[in-house]
Amino acid sequence: MEFWRLVVRPTRRANLVAKLMRDLESGHFAAPKALDVLTQYRTEQLSYSLTGIPRVTLPEKPLIRAFLQKYPEARAEPVALDSFTPPLARQFAQRQLQLMQAGAAREQAFTQAEQELAGRLQALRSRLLGSAATALSEGAQAAVPGPAASGVRGMVELLQQEEQEALDAGLEALASSAQQQQQQLSANSR
Repeated sequence: MEFWRLVVRPTRRANLVAKLMRDLESGHFAAPKALDVLTQYRTEQLSYSLTGIPRVTLPEKPLIRAFLQKYPEARAEPVALDSFTPPLARQFAQRQLQLMQAGAAREQAFTQAEQELAGRLQALRSRLLGSAATALSEGAQAAVPGPAASGVRGMVELLQQEEQEALDAGLEALASSAQQQQQQLSANSR
């Protein structure tokens, strides 16, 4: 068989009235009572493409992005599906939007909302990063001077330090086991 016969050609989809008329003409279905209403109005061709869908942009969307950029651990916060309370990022953005509508600048509203929700943000950090987050919040800004003292950079450094400690412990354990095996071999060869 030739290849061109195996190619499936896209078929044009008939509109709903055309499908209904085809089914009625087949004789397998009875004419519905509302047939005269359906045939009075011309139906539009249904489009399956997503290009015509308008995009909805919420005013708090860029505010949520800015919040998540500064506090990436908020992405890992569990969301209660049976609750109507929004996640912390959305609550923060809504509060910031309220402050902005009251007349505050965007950065000023961010810092004010940050101060208002400081307890919840600290609880989020301590819950996700463990007890080391409290040490980070107390000592990381003093240890890293200047603009590099952001919380995100401090968290990354903290995670890198914990990972390095775990790697060092693993290498020490490997080295001690290699020494023990070498001692056993030298004792067995005597």
